[in-house]
Formats: sequence, structure tokens, C-alpha cells
Amino acid sequence: MESVIKINQGDTKWDIRHKVWNYIEVKNLASFPRPVHNRIPNFKGVKEMSVPVGLDDKVQVDLVVVGSVAVSNKGYRIGKGEGFADLEYAMMACMGAVCESTVVVTIVHDCQVVDIPEELIESHDLTVDFILTPTRIIKTDCTHPKPQGIIWSKLHTEILKKIPILKKLRTLEQEAGKDVALKTTPDEEDQTKKSKELKWKPNCHPNAEL
Repeated sequence: MESVIKINQGDTKWDIRHKVWNYIEVKNLASFPRPVHNRIPNFKGVKEMSVPVGLDDKVQVDLVVVGSVAVSNKGYRIGKGEGFADLEYAMMACMGAVCESTVVVTIVHDCQVVDIPEELIESHDLTVDFILTPTRIIKTDCTHPKPQGIIWSKLHTEILKKIPILKKLRTLEQEAGKDVALKTTPDEEDQTKKSKELKWKPNCHPNAEL
């Protein structure tokens, strides 16, 4: 099935996010809260349940369900841009809760399945094994390795404030002799997010910025 959203050569992750968000808004596809910009879109019948676990809990996760803004048939995934899903998986990897056999699934609308260039996917990005949409189940056969742990050099100090448990995990990894140095300057993705300042225009044409 051909994607209804055209991805152009040279598009960044933020270009792709905005194309998907704009399309979903124009077509009125998502549930509350709206607009969907800077969010993982919510859809009727997609609910989530969770039980908090600590770093010391001995758990083995067989299936991970993750939200997405865009995903490709090859299993490349783009989230809302904060990196929380990638980080959560990396934290579970550090705990030994996930392994190579752990299946990762994302549930999206059909329009969110787009062509994502492989060169946009980095070492910390979480890929998916299955994509579930209202009309199909896609087995991606993705061979891109999933995060094996936290790449501390990709994280800024601000993230430690948003996810306090990271502080404890960082201390444990430091005591284990691992390099836990954080980045000190925004990366290219951060710069792009701040510079584009693309805003949702409720009355835009359905093909605008698609």
C-alpha cells in the first residue's frame, strides 16, 4: 500500500513529523487531545495499561508496545521528538528486562506508515518488529539493532530532571566503570526543532506541508 504522505529526499525527522501531524489534523483522524502536534496521536480503542517497576525488579518483558508519529514498513520509527520511548527501552536493556527476542510493536493509523530514509535512524533509535493499523498487520523483518543500553553522551542534563530515575541508573553505571558523560551542547535534532517553528494552521489545505 502506497503512503498517502509523500516524504521527500532531504526531509528531516521534524519534516516528517509535521507532515504526519498536519495530515492527521486536516483529515480529523485523531481523538482528544488536539491538535496532535508534538504528541503521539491518540485513536479510539487504543488504550494503555502499565505497572510501575523499579531498577531492582527482576522482570522479563516479552512484548513492548510503543507509540509512534511515523513508522516505515522496514521498521524505522519516529516518535514525537523527546526520545522517551527510545530511552525507556534503553533503560529496560540496562536492567536486563529486554533482550534480542523481545518483540516491539507499534499501533498507528494507516497514514502514519511512510517511507523513512535509513540514514535518519541513529544508534539510540528504537525500531519495531510489527506495525498494527486498522487495516493490516505488517511484519517488518527489521535488522537494525535495537538499543543495548543508554548512550549517555546523547543525553543532556535536562533529561535527568524529567526522569529522576535516570540519576540512580547513571550512578549505578558510573560505579560499574562505564562512561556516563553527558552532552553539553544541543545536537542537530534539537537545533532543527527550535529553528523550524512550524505551527499548525487549522484552515490550511489538505495537501499543505505534506
